Amino acid sequence: MRKLDFNEFKMCQILGRVFEKSVDLSNQSSPLFIRRFMTYDGAKPFFDKSYLAQSSNEEDIILELNGVYQAASNRRLYSKEQMHWIGYVYGALCFLYGCSPKEVYALFPAQEIVKYHDIYHTFDIEEAAERMMENIGYEKKDYTREGVKILQRLVEEERKTLRA
Repeated sequence: MRKLDFNEFKMCQILGRVFEKSVDLSNQSSPLFIRRFMTYDGAKPFFDKSYLAQSSNEEDIILELNGVYQAASNRRLYSKEQMHWIGYVYGALCFLYGCSPKEVYALFPAQEIVKYHDIYHTFDIEEAAERMMENIGYEKKDYTREGVKILQRLVEEERKTLRA
């Protein structure tokens, strides 16, 4: 299993803090905040690591989401600890598996990912991410192996044409 590099690790920490702060600052329930954040185009800098070069703070994205979306009357909130871990692990899943936030959210919607907290919150983040992906039967495509197979097939076809 690949480990997070320094910048990816920092981004996961930041995502954890954003999710944690949403408990106090967001005008939405925790599941709704998670869905909106993970599918919001304005959150892309958190997943392409460009946020590290910006001067905004973590509260800005929460306030931005509050302005974009109407307040939700259902205020079901997860704990700050749960939210921190959820943001952290979403980041790790995106970075380790090369998935977009929308793809990761589709694999682990809010109601599902919160269930993993009790099981995996004490694991190393890379191990937690790997086990979560194993639990759903996710297989990361090995493009190198696929590329080698394609090249081998092309070489074999070329050999056949040279023999003819």
